[in-house]
Amino acid sequence: MIALAVDLCNSVAVTLFGIALSAAFCNIHWTPKAKKRMLLYTLMIFCLSGIAYLGVDPGFGRYLYPLHTHLPLVLALCSLSHERL
Repeated sequence: MIALAVDLCNSVAVTLFGIALSAAFCNIHWTPKAKKRMLLYTLMIFCLSGIAYLGVDPGFGRYLYPLHTHLPLVLALCSLSHERL
């Protein structure tokens, strides 16, 4: 039980750090609207990750990591920066 809690905290911290770092390298004008959209995109990524890990077998959820984390993040950052893929 403790290992699961530590793993969950680690996953949340790594995901938040990765999202913040990725956004820092993009040409995004941080208006209040853009900040709200980024918050919504982040929550969406966490929901997709939760579904992948808890709704599917956790081992299989790790294989789907690029689909439920990286792909939505790339789309969100392209949307916010108005850049093409």
